[in-house]
Amino acid sequence: MSPRTNALKTVEGVVLSRTPAAAPSSLLGVVASVAQALNPLFHLGQAYSRTLEYRLEVRRLEVEQQRLEAESQRIGSAIEKAYLLKCEELAQRRAALDRHFTSMERELEGLRLDREVVRTHLDAAYTAALAPGLALEERRGFVEIADLLQRDLSRCAKRQRLMLEGMRAALPAVQTQRLLPAAKES
Repeated sequence: MSPRTNALKTVEGVVLSRTPAAAPSSLLGVVASVAQALNPLFHLGQAYSRTLEYRLEVRRLEVEQQRLEAESQRIGSAIEKAYLLKCEELAQRRAALDRHFTSMERELEGLRLDREVVRTHLDAAYTAALAPGLALEERRGFVEIADLLQRDLSRCAKRQRLMLEGMRAALPAVQTQRLLPAAKES
């Protein structure tokens, strides 16, 4: 017996099986490729398995797209809620500022009217003090009244100035963008 045709497999002296000699690997590869080429079900099977793989991949991509869309909507709604809350906050701040400045405007208008009345009385006191044919005591009385009215007019002006400064301090800081570049110093 040639070792190639009838080789016995033995393990520790026990004969396990008789195997025909192995064909060269190139011959087996040729036979397998010819069998695959002649088998029409092999190509159909490969095409079907690839189709299933593509369908699974398309389905996986669709699920991923749906997940991304859901996440996008969730993030979008969160951004929209934050935007609406910020708009509401700004509207409330604007309304509070409007109320504040409306009341300040009324107070300033009241101070302006008070100053106008004081000026009118001051002019009348000076006119009366300079009127011909008035006794000296009466002139002094009108001059004292004019001095009191002058001090009152100064107090009104000071209150109005303080109120205007308070209004200016209450204004929120406004950031402006420079539209033109700053001029370079030479």
